Amino acid sequence: MDRRRIMEEAIHSGEMEGAYVSEEFRRDAELYVNGDIGIEELGNRTMRRWNIDKPEESKDAHDRSASLSPQDAKIGKP
Repeated sequence: MDRRRIMEEAIHSGEMEGAYVSEEFRRDAELYVNGDIGIEELGNRTMRRWNIDKPEESKDAHDRSASLSPQDAKIGKP
């Protein structure tokens, strides 16, 4: 499947679910389709636009919580 079709289907799917697809995203998607940016850059631009933490930052938080001992993890649970 080519990039254009993948992007068209992704946008359509989002719209069918009620998602807002901005003109900025559509422009970035066109850059991706044309090969001017990669999928990682498309994702980075989208996350910056919506002020979403990068996965690496989220992963670090997950790693810190995963390092809790089993006893610490039970705190606050009945």
